[in-house]
Amino acid sequence: MFVATPDRNSLTVLDISNLSNPIVITRFGAIYSILQISLRGQKLYVHAGSSFEYYGGVYVFDVSKEVPELVGEYHTDLIDPGFYVDGEGVVFLARTPATFGDSSKVAARIVNV
Repeated sequence: MFVATPDRNSLTVLDISNLSNPIVITRFGAIYSILQISLRGQKLYVHAGSSFEYYGGVYVFDVSKEVPELVGEYHTDLIDPGFYVDGEGVVFLARTPATFGDSSKVAARIVNV
């Protein structure tokens, strides 16, 4: 199972084969403001929002192994409220303007590796 911690600042991977005794397999810290998690095949996409202190973006993990591995990332300094991953691993972000007068955008990034 893949879960964001209660503070949404790290991703935790749990083995829940024994529901009465879940085991933490690994934890990926420094992914601030996790907004969404999406599993597509053997890839896990984690969408993180930006703030004044941290870059957000998308982090891609290969979950085909016992311990998932970070295999790609795309950072942005804009706040990213919209997020979608298609079946080919193309990530679409609907980006909120950083400042007044900046236009909203939809960015498509291939971060699947």
